[in-house]
Amino acid sequence: MADHPKPAKAVSAEFDAEPMRSNRDLVRSHRGRPVPLDLRLQILRTLTEDGPMPLDRLLRSLVCDRDPVAAVLSLCCDDLLVLDLETGPISPSTLVRSRT
Repeated sequence: MADHPKPAKAVSAEFDAEPMRSNRDLVRSHRGRPVPLDLRLQILRTLTEDGPMPLDRLLRSLVCDRDPVAAVLSLCCDDLLVLDLETGPISPSTLVRSRT
C-alpha cells in the first residue's frame, strides 16, 4: 500500500511541537549574523572532509576567536548546514552536516 502524505494540519502540529519549536527558534535567532569567511570555510571544509558529526566534535575542531555556535546556527539559516532539530534539544550530541 502506498504511503499517503500527512494532512497539512498534522505536519504543522509536528513542526510546532517541542523540541522542534524551541530548536527552530534558537536557530532562527541567529539569522543574518555575519560569519567570518575563514570560519565559514573551516566549518564547511571540516564537514565535507569528515562528514556529519556531533555538534560538540565540530566545535572542538574549530580554531577561532569568535563564538563558533553562533556561526554554525547562522550557517544553518543560510541553508549551508543542517542540524537535527527533531530528536531532542540542541546539545553536544546534535548531529550537524553540510548541505553540499
